[in-house]
Amino acid sequence: MRITLSTVLLVAVCLTTLGQLSQPPKAHAQSAFESVIVSDFKGLNYGNLYELENGQIWKQTEAWTWFWVWFRPRVIIYNDGMWKMKVENIDHPVTVIRLK
Repeated sequence: MRITLSTVLLVAVCLTTLGQLSQPPKAHAQSAFESVIVSDFKGLNYGNLYELENGQIWKQTEAWTWFWVWFRPRVIIYNDGMWKMKVENIDHPVTVIRLK
């Protein structure tokens, strides 16, 4: 097998891209925050409303379901082009919109 400069560069680009894909989304400090869901939380489902301890209400707009009963789960809400909510112990962040 002959290794050329173009092969090395291609491998470097692929590894860099894979590294970026495995990183969590980068959000500016002003577009990300942590809170706690204070309303009854029985999992994630399209159309659910989530009331946070800071008084905000967010609605899930992504058709993704996960059944999980949890008392006052912590959440991170961030904007990576659209608002996402990541609930503790659930790996998949869902798309949300703020209602209040």
